[in-house]
Amino acid sequence: MSVFTAVLVGALLVAVVVYALPAVVGRRARTGLLAASLHVLDAALVYGPTLLGLGGMTWAWSGKLAEVVVFSVVAARLPELRPALRLPPPAALAAAVAVALLLLAPSLLTGTVAWSWRPHFVAYQATMPGIAEELVFRGVLLAVLDRAFGRSVRAFGVHWGPGAVLTTLAFWLGHAITVDPTLSIDLSIAADMTLFGLAMCWLRYRFDSVWAPAVAHNAHNVALVTLGL
Repeated sequence: MSVFTAVLVGALLVAVVVYALPAVVGRRARTGLLAASLHVLDAALVYGPTLLGLGGMTWAWSGKLAEVVVFSVVAARLPELRPALRLPPPAALAAAVAVALLLLAPSLLTGTVAWSWRPHFVAYQATMPGIAEELVFRGVLLAVLDRAFGRSVRAFGVHWGPGAVLTTLAFWLGHAITVDPTLSIDLSIAADMTLFGLAMCWLRYRFDSVWAPAVAHNAHNVALVTLGL
C-alpha cells in the first residue's frame, strides 16, 4: 500500500467513525455521508500534493492552498456559513488573541522559552493552518453538522451541538495521525487538541465568524514556533 493510499484509508476510517456512524444512529445518514466525504476530500487535498512530490512533506504550502481554494468554493455554497466568512469586528479579533494566550498559558508557565526565528516557518504558521483548518473544521464541517443536528445545549454564552464534538474529534485525529514515513497515531495530544478544538468552536459560535478562530489558531502556532514551546 502506498503512503497516499494509507492516508486516504486512514481518513476514510476517521470519517466513518467520527461522522457516518453517529449520523446513522441519529438518523442523519445523508449528513454523515456528506461530512465523511468532505473529510476524505480534505485529506486528499492536504496530503496529495506533498506525497506526489509537489511540496515539502512537513510544511505543505501546496496542500494547504488547495484546501483553501476548494473549501472556499464549498463554503460559498452554504447559505448559513456566508455571514461567518465576512471580516469580524475588532472585538472578535481581541477575543481571538486572548483565547490564544489562554491556550498557551500552560506551556508558558511550565516550559522553557527558546527563541527561534525562521521566516519561512513563521510565515507558514501565520497564515496557512488557521485559514485552511478553520475553514474546513469550524467552517464547512461544523455548518453541515449543525444544520442536521442543531445546537440545543447552552454553555459559556453560546449554543452547542453534536457538530462541535464531532469536528473536534476529527480535528484531533487529523493532527494525531502522521505519515512520516509510516502511518502512526499520537494519543498523547488528545487533551490539548480537544481543548484547542472546543476553544475554536467557541470563537466560531460567539462571533459567527470563521476568521476569529483562524486568527487565534495562527497566533497560537506562531507563538509556539517562535518561543520554542
